[in-house]
Amino acid sequence: MKPIQLFCVIFVTHILLAATNANAEILFQDDFESGDFAAASANRWAWRSGPSRSNLDTTMMRGEDDVYSVSSNRVYRGNYALRLNFSGRNSFCDSCGTTPVTLNATTASTGCFSASIDGPYGPSVFNKSNGFTRWDVSSVTGRQICIDTSRATGESILGETASLNAGDEIRVPRRCGVNGNVGGSPGRRSDCNRAINYLVNVDAGDIGPGESLSRRFYAFIPSQTDLPEITFKLGYIFWRRSNGSIAEGEFNLSVQRNLQLVIKPSNGEIITSSVSAGRNEWYYFEETWTRESAPGRQDGSYRAYVGRADAPVSELSTPIVVRNNIEVGEINRISVNGNWQHNTDVSGFVYFDDVVIATEYVGPVGFDPNSLPAAAIQDLN
Repeated sequence: MKPIQLFCVIFVTHILLAATNANAEILFQDDFESGDFAAASANRWAWRSGPSRSNLDTTMMRGEDDVYSVSSNRVYRGNYALRLNFSGRNSFCDSCGTTPVTLNATTASTGCFSASIDGPYGPSVFNKSNGFTRWDVSSVTGRQICIDTSRATGESILGETASLNAGDEIRVPRRCGVNGNVGGSPGRRSDCNRAINYLVNVDAGDIGPGESLSRRFYAFIPSQTDLPEITFKLGYIFWRRSNGSIAEGEFNLSVQRNLQLVIKPSNGEIITSSVSAGRNEWYYFEETWTRESAPGRQDGSYRAYVGRADAPVSELSTPIVVRNNIEVGEINRISVNGNWQHNTDVSGFVYFDDVVIATEYVGPVGFDPNSLPAAAIQDLN
């Protein structure tokens, strides 16, 4: 772990050049003011499509009762923000390993069926075919499980009426800490890896040698939210190096260290910064990568900017991390937010707003390079 340093003069050069670059292009943006996720046609890149019966395993987990939805509960600006719901997908993401059971006419009617693995089992089962409706277990005898068919205790993420039908695929969780097996650990709960909202249409040719990419967003964590006990991932980015290897970048808040920012800037380094995020406050986050001048060269750079959203713009537009002389590589894929790994229950919400991904530094809302102090501009001469 290395301590961070500030490089204000280098940054000022960067933002002035970025602000005057007429070739800057917005690759993706969403302020959620449509009340839903922005249409794919509005951006070069886009959110994954919403859930349907045919893509429950591959889609971004979105919908009113799912992992991601658009909400008016907490907003940075305007009327809506993106809401991450840790109990989304009817708490299926909090289960510890599941086994599938296919209902037939009899088992769908009685609600009693046999699991293919030994118990003990979790207190609920999930009808994946019915949009992950949740049903409570009423009795267990050996591998024979009976559920209360009188009502579902979790709604369908597809908006369908809760039902149990022949041919439906039921997921039976095993009890956490006993025999569940997620990621090789009986105590680890599912991180719902497919919930990561990787953007689609990202192409290696979007960011060429010597060009830049910047990802900006705002985040709000309420005090009531139970976060994963290790880290909360704010985003991923993957770059393919000249030797063919994939460099993984992460932007994390360490829950164990009181929401301290931990950064993997995609050069193999792990940086624990002196900056921590607070609860019940909006925070500004931005990362900017500038690719090497030619494949394989070590002259690329990385910048990270973080702070309370209500801090002065001059403070927010000063990087807390600067790394030069690195190989960034070709962009492979990118997300806003990520999966979560945990051994205990997680619940509650986290909110995101004003997401912008562009080919230049974006800056906080209200950023104007002409507002820089005269002394900072003089340093460039």
